Amino acid sequence: MARHSSFGNTTVLLVDRKEDPVTPLLNQWTYQAMIHELLGLNNNKVDLKHLTHLPDEMKEVIIACEDDEFFRDIMFSNFGDVADSIHKMVQKFLTSKKSQAQFSTIEDMQRIIENFPEFKKGERNTTKHFNILEELRKQVDSKDLYEVSELEQDLVCGSESASKHFKAVQ
Repeated sequence: MARHSSFGNTTVLLVDRKEDPVTPLLNQWTYQAMIHELLGLNNNKVDLKHLTHLPDEMKEVIIACEDDEFFRDIMFSNFGDVADSIHKMVQKFLTSKKSQAQFSTIEDMQRIIENFPEFKKGERNTTKHFNILEELRKQVDSKDLYEVSELEQDLVCGSESASKHFKAVQ
């Protein structure tokens, strides 16, 4: 049962979770929720120290919507859309990198040098999100989260019998 009250331009909506006790137990598929649940998010830091192939500066990365416009734009997007957005981000960065490498005049070289700090920031941000996405993908695969999520949805919707659900959980 939901209650709705209005106070001027402010709306307060109180939802009684007794009517939907299952939803909080389901796997969440938004970028921010997946980072928090699968990788761990502590004080806006994602710990990737267990990934030995990463350089030291990428072993602990900061994820904050205040400082990262890309994260702010996709934090509530679902996993598939995030993968597409990061793919586009990588493609944009590679195009930028290619254009940065081409210069024929002193003015071109000066422009590249002036844009270098912004270029390095973009490179780090692209690499950060790519590494996080790759680790999320590995976690989803290793924990069979697609299958688990499908089972969760079946349980919630009651589309199959309880005995089939029980066998699937086993």
